[in-house]
Amino acid sequence: MSPARALAAWRAGLALLALASVAAGFLGRRPSEDAVDFLGYFTHLSTLIGAAALLAGAVPGLYGRPRVDWLRGAAALYLAITGAVYALPPGGEVGGWTSWTQHRVLPVAVPLDWLLFATAHRLPARQTLLGWLAFPLGYLAFTLAHGAATAWYPYPFLNAARHGYGVLTTYTTGIAAMFVAVAAFLIGWADLHRERGGPERIRGRLRPGRPRLRRRTRRPSAMLRTRAPGPPRHVPHTPCLYWRIEPPRPRTAPPERAQAPPG
Repeated sequence: MSPARALAAWRAGLALLALASVAAGFLGRRPSEDAVDFLGYFTHLSTLIGAAALLAGAVPGLYGRPRVDWLRGAAALYLAITGAVYALPPGGEVGGWTSWTQHRVLPVAVPLDWLLFATAHRLPARQTLLGWLAFPLGYLAFTLAHGAATAWYPYPFLNAARHGYGVLTTYTTGIAAMFVAVAAFLIGWADLHRERGGPERIRGRLRPGRPRLRRRTRRPSAMLRTRAPGPPRHVPHTPCLYWRIEPPRPRTAPPERAQAPPG
């Protein structure tokens, strides 16, 4: 199996595992939770985004495109923050294979996939950072608005009415700083990886990147100078490859005009 196919199979397997964990969690949710409440957890949303990025990266026709690489970087960022926040105290308990997959396996595998196979395209730092942070900011705004209307919050620190706005501000500011730091690291790593010649996609195959060498052509004047002088020889006519060398023609005096006889 070629390296490209092995990488595609690995990503497809992780994507199926992520989708299976979300489906199992949805079927085993509490009766009081509906679909909106289930998707209100950032863990489930980041897992779905990671599955979409892995599936797109496993398709030979899509792997290596700028938009797919942008999605892969965003998934690496979201899952890395998911795993980090869940591991910080007071963190949740990892029980069952679904929670283990979403909080331990994917937060390590997807960022590692980005670190090993970073994009070969240049990512504009400001635009990429703002684009990656747009989803977490939108999620925070929707969660606060939905919680104010229904009095249900997916995470306890988001409930400002119960824990106060100081707790909400402290947690959100710390998590936002983590988002910015991790995103800057992923973008910087991709730039460094590309400059050092990391793996890149070339016609569906993975091979180490190397600088492109321009083909140098010899000028006709240089070719004429390198040939030794000699009698002319017959050379097949091939443009830009061979040149026929002819000796200089001797200069002859112009014929004298006959003068007319006088008178």
